[in-house]
Amino acid sequence: MQVPGSRLVVALLTTALVLTGCSEDDPDANRAPGAEITVAEAQVLAEVLHRNVQEGGADVNVSAEYAEEALLTMTGSIDFTTGTGTLDTLTTYTTGQPDELRTIYFTTDRIVIGNIPGFTDAMVAAGRDGVLYLRTDLDQQTRLVDNIVGMLLRLATEQPDDPENLIAAGYTWEGAGRIDTVLTNTFSTGTSSISVGVEDELLYQFAAPPLNGSFPVRITLSDHGPREIDFPPEEQIADTSAYPEVASQFGY
Repeated sequence: MQVPGSRLVVALLTTALVLTGCSEDDPDANRAPGAEITVAEAQVLAEVLHRNVQEGGADVNVSAEYAEEALLTMTGSIDFTTGTGTLDTLTTYTTGQPDELRTIYFTTDRIVIGNIPGFTDAMVAAGRDGVLYLRTDLDQQTRLVDNIVGMLLRLATEQPDDPENLIAAGYTWEGAGRIDTVLTNTFSTGTSSISVGVEDELLYQFAAPPLNGSFPVRITLSDHGPREIDFPPEEQIADTSAYPEVASQFGY
C-alpha cells in the first residue's frame, strides 16, 4: 500500500482525534505514540484499502486549508468498486470573497463539473441549451480538486498488500481515539496518517498533503457500504474537447 506523505501529521492527530483513557486491562496502556507497529497491525494495514473495495463504498468528507485565507471542504460519496463518485465542494474565504460552490462527478480519468457561474449562458451562446456540466480529463498535476479526487481513488486496491511492506515502510502506532463515535487506532509513516476502526478494521481517516503541496488534506470516510453513483444525463454535459473556447473561458 503506497500512501502519500504529510509533513503535518502531529498537528492533524491533535486536531482530528480525541485520545481515550487507558485502563489496567488496556494492552496499549504503557505504549507510547511512535512505537513500531506489531505484526498483527501490519496485517490490518495491509488489508485496509482492499477492504474498501470489499465494502463497496463510503460517504466522504474532505477538509483542506490550502491557504491561510481559504478552506476547501468536500462532501459526497464514492463507489470504490467502479472508481466513481460525486462531491459537493465549498471554498470559503476569510477575505470577504464570496464562497465558491461546485458539484462534481468523477471517474478514474474524467471529472464533470457543475455550478460554474456563467457556464450555462456561455453554452447557450454556443448553441447548446440545457447544458449544466463541463467534462474534462482529470488533471492531478494542476487542479487541487482533481488531485484530491486522485487521493480518494487511491484509497482502494484490488489485492491486499504484503504486511512486511508496511513494517519495512516504518509505520508507527500514534494512539487510539474516536472519529465521530468510532474507536480507531491511528498509524503514521511520519509523512501521512491513517486511522482504522479497532473493531471493524475499516478505514475512517487518511491525512496527507496533495501532490506538490505542503498543506494537509484530511479525508474522512463513514457509513461504509455499497454505493451507486448516478451521473447527470449526457444531454446536460459538454466535453471540453468539443467546446475548447468555452472551456478556456472558464479555466479548463
